Parts: sequence; C-alpha cells; structure tokens
Amino acid sequence: MEQKTLKDIILEKIDAKGLNFEKIFLLTGVPKHYLDYIFAGEWHRLPAAPYTRGYLQKIETALECGQGELWELYKEEAEIRSSGSTDKLPENRFAIKKAKKNWIWPVAIGSIVLVYLAINATRLIGIPPLDIQNPLSATVISIFPTYELRGAISPQDKVFVNNEEVFIDKDGRFQENYNLQPGLNTFEILAKRFLGRETKVVKQIIYQLPTNDK
Repeated sequence: MEQKTLKDIILEKIDAKGLNFEKIFLLTGVPKHYLDYIFAGEWHRLPAAPYTRGYLQKIETALECGQGELWELYKEEAEIRSSGSTDKLPENRFAIKKAKKNWIWPVAIGSIVLVYLAINATRLIGIPPLDIQNPLSATVISIFPTYELRGAISPQDKVFVNNEEVFIDKDGRFQENYNLQPGLNTFEILAKRFLGRETKVVKQIIYQLPTNDK
C-alpha cells in the first residue's frame, strides 16, 4: 500500500472537516501563497525551517491533528533548511507594506529643477536690461554717412537691430556700424531673454548731407 504524503493527509483532513482554502487561511493566518505551496507539496518554495514549522503547527491546530504530526511528515519529505542570514523572512499579512521607492528619483529631479528655476527665475524670465550708450538721445543729427550703434545687455540675452541679430562679447557689450540714408534713419533695438521677455528701444538718426558753402 502506497504511503500517503503530507499533502494528501492535509487535503483529506480539510475535506473531512468541510473546510476549504479560504477558511484555512482565516483560521491560521498563514500567507496564501505559502498555503498554496504546502497544498501543492512544493516544499522548496517555503521559507526556512523555523517559519515553516510554525505554519504547520497552525495548520495542525486548525485541523485538530496530533502535535508535531505534520512537522514530522514534512521532515521526512523535505530537505530542511536552517534559518540563516540569507533566508528571506516570511511575509506577515498584517505587516505594513514598504512603500515602493521608484518615486524617489523623479521627486529628487523635480526638486532640483524647481530649485534651479527659483534661483534663476530672473535670469530666465525677467525683463532683459538694454543700455544704449550711443546714441544717448532718442533722436540725433549726424553729418557723417555711417553711424556706430553701441550698447550693452546681459551676456545670456540676445540683441537685435531692425530684426537682425548683433554679436555681443562675453560681457554683453555690442557695437555695430550702419550706413545712413539721407534724412531719417530709424533703428529698433531689441533685447530678448530666453523665455521670450523683451526690451525695446527706438533710436532715430537724421543724416544731414553737408552743404557746399560758396
């Protein structure tokens, strides 16, 4: 006659008492996945011996088995693993689950970005300064056919004269010579910041042709 296995004995006792998987779980508190392994005879998937023994003792109580009966059968069928530093502790169904740490890096990066924006808010979205050093007045008269526009902005900004970008040095200074047409010459000087803020200054230069005095 073939000897009954631990799995067979447990399932027979459960059936005899009219119990089911869910009731065994409620009576013992053994995690459901470990109950699955026990009912399937998958001993290699159970935790270290001290924890498995505790689970079997709870099942013995629920099924009204003899004290140590299931544990002795388990020892005969399974390879007993001693509890050691590398053993994973069994899960406690009442324990508070540890929060996943996947959120840490996005939050950290987001915080860095916010701090950067706060520190550099003025530099990124503020109104760009524009200092026109020549000409100083809004309207000037020149008797020369060329005129030098000169000024300064912040080094991180850009400057445009009549919609054409002008070179600036590392300190934000710029200067450019322009040929004048006789009469009124209008120059629209525009400083632009990274996120679109602008400062505009309009200068008018009247080129007055020299007269020949007799």
